[in-house]
Amino acid sequence: MHDRRISIWLVASFIAAGLVATNTTASFGQKRISVGAEKKKPKAKEEVPEEYKDVPPVLRFKMTDIDGNRVELKEFKGNVILMVNIASKSEYAQQAGDLQQLYEKYKDQGFVVLAFPSNDFEHESGNSDEIKKFFRDQYKGKFHIFEKVGVKGDGACELYQFLSDKQKNSTHGGPIESDFTKFLVDRRGEIRARYKASEKPGSKKMIALIERLLKVKTAKQQTSADEAKKPDGKDDAEKDKKDSEEGKDEKETP
Repeated sequence: MHDRRISIWLVASFIAAGLVATNTTASFGQKRISVGAEKKKPKAKEEVPEEYKDVPPVLRFKMTDIDGNRVELKEFKGNVILMVNIASKSEYAQQAGDLQQLYEKYKDQGFVVLAFPSNDFEHESGNSDEIKKFFRDQYKGKFHIFEKVGVKGDGACELYQFLSDKQKNSTHGGPIESDFTKFLVDRRGEIRARYKASEKPGSKKMIALIERLLKVKTAKQQTSADEAKKPDGKDDAEKDKKDSEEGKDEKETP
């Protein structure tokens, strides 16, 4: 009788041990499944509003000009654009004259200057009227001037967040380090170069790239040009096509 009780106790112990082992294995299995489920999902692709479907990322912003008017940067699509943060008390303020000369020289070919005043480097304490008076009167600036914005750090406006973002602007991104930092954008909306404040707008290097980019036409501009060609203008049409192809995949670094 005693031996029988021992046998029953041993069988019960083995059964209990088996249940514990089974539960432990199941727990580990569940844990493994749970850990697998915790893996980060791929970041959802940023949804582009319908109005910006055909607009380059750098031009998907609304700004306010120096006169208080709201401006869609997409209005400048198809142009060669020089974007620059300006300040009237900067040591580089005289470059406003160079910007104006550059704008006057190439504006009829589709070149625009977009200037954004900023006090991030403590060189622009004036209000909109004072800023406008300074650049319009002293440097005869007829290029586009906008309201004062932030260009660096947490206070940067959306446009300058984009320009300085190394992921969105991998080739030319990075913190804005001074007034009169310049970004050159081609007709397709690609950022082709970034220039430090010390690089004057009229430098040979900058002009060479601007002139090269101005030769490249967008598909819409090419179509309009072709329609305007006379029947005997075949050679000119071939030249325009060649110029367009030359600038297609060109990369330029500051």
